[in-house]
Amino acid sequence: MSTTPTIRLLIVETDSTRGETYNSKLRSMGLAVRSSYFQDGDDITDLIEKHNPEVILLRHGHSEVGLKDLNSYTATLDNEVPIVLLRKSDETLPIEEMMAHGADDVVVGDNYEHLKQVVRREHHIASMNKRLNSLERLYKESEERNASLLDSSRDAIAYVHEGMHVYANRSYLEQFGYESFDDLEGLPIMDMVVDEKQNDLKNFLRTLDTEDHAVHYNTDIVLADGSVMDSDFEFSSASIDDEPCTQIIIRKQESNANAKELEAQLSKMARIDPNTGLLNRNVFVEELENVLASIGDSGQEYAYFHISIDNFDKYTEELGVVGSDKIIQGVASGIKETLGDSAVACRYDGQIFSHLISLKDRASDIKQRAEALLKAVKNLTLEAGDKEWNELSLSIGVSLIDDPSLRSTEVINRGSKAVKTAAEAGGNRYEVYRPKEGEMTEKQMEKAWREKIDHAIKENRFYLAYQPMVKLDGGELERYEVLLRMRDEHGTDVSPGEFLSAAESTGQAKDIDRWVITNAFKDLVEQFKKGHKTILLIKLSDTSLKDKELFPWIKDRVRASGLPKNCLIFEVKEESVQENLTQARAFAAGMEAIGCGFAIDDFGLSSNPQKVLNDIPAQFIKFHAELTKDLFNNQDNQNKLTELSNAAHEKGRQTIIQHVEDPTTLSVIWTIGSDFIQGHFISPPLDGMTFDFASSM
Repeated sequence: MSTTPTIRLLIVETDSTRGETYNSKLRSMGLAVRSSYFQDGDDITDLIEKHNPEVILLRHGHSEVGLKDLNSYTATLDNEVPIVLLRKSDETLPIEEMMAHGADDVVVGDNYEHLKQVVRREHHIASMNKRLNSLERLYKESEERNASLLDSSRDAIAYVHEGMHVYANRSYLEQFGYESFDDLEGLPIMDMVVDEKQNDLKNFLRTLDTEDHAVHYNTDIVLADGSVMDSDFEFSSASIDDEPCTQIIIRKQESNANAKELEAQLSKMARIDPNTGLLNRNVFVEELENVLASIGDSGQEYAYFHISIDNFDKYTEELGVVGSDKIIQGVASGIKETLGDSAVACRYDGQIFSHLISLKDRASDIKQRAEALLKAVKNLTLEAGDKEWNELSLSIGVSLIDDPSLRSTEVINRGSKAVKTAAEAGGNRYEVYRPKEGEMTEKQMEKAWREKIDHAIKENRFYLAYQPMVKLDGGELERYEVLLRMRDEHGTDVSPGEFLSAAESTGQAKDIDRWVITNAFKDLVEQFKKGHKTILLIKLSDTSLKDKELFPWIKDRVRASGLPKNCLIFEVKEESVQENLTQARAFAAGMEAIGCGFAIDDFGLSSNPQKVLNDIPAQFIKFHAELTKDLFNNQDNQNKLTELSNAAHEKGRQTIIQHVEDPTTLSVIWTIGSDFIQGHFISPPLDGMTFDFASSM
């Protein structure tokens, strides 16, 4: 199931051959495009309404369609369609003038790489604008529903801004004896309390800003006719028309029976996905966890169904978010009607549903349940987007729950794999996940890895490798990154990605990190004894970053080693830093205090790398290897590396580009302005610190 969106293009070009060239070039460069073409005599407005393009390519100088006219029409649509103007290399058109007349960008000549980037960017912007319009519409509808609920509420509700009433519902007016809000508008809340208690209320209201929950306050209020009544107010912070204010509620006293009924309804609502009426994901996962906890004692088998609507991208593309939601709701209704109210079923995510059943006859029960679900959806006819949809189908992946060592994530992942198999076979079918011979559960794999790692430590099968990092403008200091390696019982190297991730899950990463630090310190002391000026970068796991005892442990060993300052740098992945900002900030500051450095590894792929630069006092920034892949041909990565490198330098950070595998990559790095480079083109990891830095560049 592809996640690449299909971009609907309208190509306005008199030369049909050239129009086809644009289409085929964009496809060959990796864009999924579906193009329609303008021909002489066509009505451009009819074409747009019929094909609903997401991006328009317009050749400048088209005989029938002008930029101004086209822009005037597209501006009237609910979702504006971006226009990319194409002009010949020899045309001298001021680009800024063309964009002022409505072009979203201008592509010159046969620069297809630029065209690809522009089309992809404009499609993304148009999609976000469409999404924003939909969300704004939903927000407006939500506001209207909220206003309706407030007006019809039996509880007395009002909003007060700077002490004055700005809204009150009918129940509130009746509570105080007023005919309409005009009688109350602008009246200070203080004037509605008896004189002797106004100071107490004033002092109470001053404390409201410090509270993050509703606060009750009892006082005597003055009604419109001058009589006094004891009332219990509920004050809380709120906003109305984007202005901060105070919400006041005086609740109706319900009978115990009504209160219990309301509590039961609220409890039920907390378990249900509001869009489908099925269980919500959290409740379903709890049910799954309970089943997994019980099967060891009961011996009862269960099956997990992972259910996906086939070709859902098509519905999203044609109907948008709101229309595709109707498809989801309709399918959910069909599933619920087939399974019954007591079934354990949920909307897991997007168009994915989950279902849990107990088994008596494994093969028969799974077959009957899966075929019932497939039939129920196949018989549906749903209305969405002014059209009837009656060719719906499902792909169902089934994973058996027959082993107490299984985890919920593993059960769901197996179902997801089986769904993919069913979908790739054409959909409208179910597949049961069949574990391969000897395939272990996650718990069994963790146990096996724990034993492997323990044996490797005891049998001294861990060793360190050192990969040099070269400063682009030279320098006397030698710099290496410390890399951990492990051999199996046969002397063959084990992939670091395998045993390091296993160590994280088994809880052994912290001990391994300390083994690395201890042995790297020993090797570094020997280097200094030989007269080398060497700096080491040592990786730390996510577990070590959270270890409160690690900093004092490192501090003691730094002092005991007698090593000079600034020769040790500890690096942590950006993802771990993002998830543990407080710990990372404290650790980086601690490292600086004891004369060590801090580096952020695999930097640059998060949604907000600037926050890390601002928040963490790291001396070094090491960019993610993904940003270096095919760097010579990847303009996006070149631009991103340049942008991130400039931002890091502005903060006084030094930068490291890794994964430098060839001379063409190096030639680009010179223009980006990085401080250090690392990769197999410079040197692979070495058994010792033996790299010749003097002649490396």
